[in-house]
Amino acid sequence: VSFYLSLVCFGMMMMDGNIVDHQLNYWKGQDATVDGMLGGYGFVDETDVDGSLKFLDECMPDKETRSRALDCGCGIGRVTKNMLFPAGFNTVDLMDINQEFLDKAAGFIFGKETDANAKEELQTDDDGVEAESVNDNDDGDDDIQNDVGCKHSGCRIGEKFCSGLGSFGFKEEAGIVWDLIWVQWCAIYLKDDEFVAFFKKATESVHEKHGVVVLKENVLRGNAKPEFDREDKSVTRSEAHMRRLWDAAGVEVVLQREQQNFPSELYPVLMYALRRKATP
Repeated sequence: VSFYLSLVCFGMMMMDGNIVDHQLNYWKGQDATVDGMLGGYGFVDETDVDGSLKFLDECMPDKETRSRALDCGCGIGRVTKNMLFPAGFNTVDLMDINQEFLDKAAGFIFGKETDANAKEELQTDDDGVEAESVNDNDDGDDDIQNDVGCKHSGCRIGEKFCSGLGSFGFKEEAGIVWDLIWVQWCAIYLKDDEFVAFFKKATESVHEKHGVVVLKENVLRGNAKPEFDREDKSVTRSEAHMRRLWDAAGVEVVLQREQQNFPSELYPVLMYALRRKATP
């Protein structure tokens, strides 16, 4: 019943206009800063990153398998800069519905806001191999490792996809198999049928042996009915609701943890490591 209730409520919301347009316009109105990405709660960034890194160490303990990741709903690249690069991923592809955020991501991640984000900071040759930085100088300020501020050399942005989660084509559009797909605070913008389709495709787009899809999201306790936000057109679901949707998608939860030490006025935030269900 709750599955169809969500669809009906989303349909009612769309009477005010296209829901994706509403969501895009909402995010176009947010500052391209960490505080803007976190809805005015920029001070939780360090706590959030710490919780994510600990979770990643549990669900992907072999750091040799951490090579390429997809940051879904990346915004300006907060998760990529502060968590994925330091975790050991040397290539991160970015996906966001807002082209303006994508355009500013390299400047934020590599620490340079001038010259049109330093023309992405890195140029690549035809094979996608790292080339010299655009703004080379004698003191090495454009060294990739130093720009990112992490201990891992060779960190680079891969592909950029301007897309919402519901319309992203994964293998059909990107042709990439990832080690990790990280989805944080953006699955709330999917209708139930889109949620099912998204996680089905996502779990089919990571390496079969070690790949994982991680959802870090606001969650309602118990079996509460979905809560809809008319400002940004999002929906917050219960864990029971999401598990029914994952079951419909052929997806299983292999690890679950709750983020600790967030302000009490926020929704509970849970992290789920997801994979395809094993074929009998």
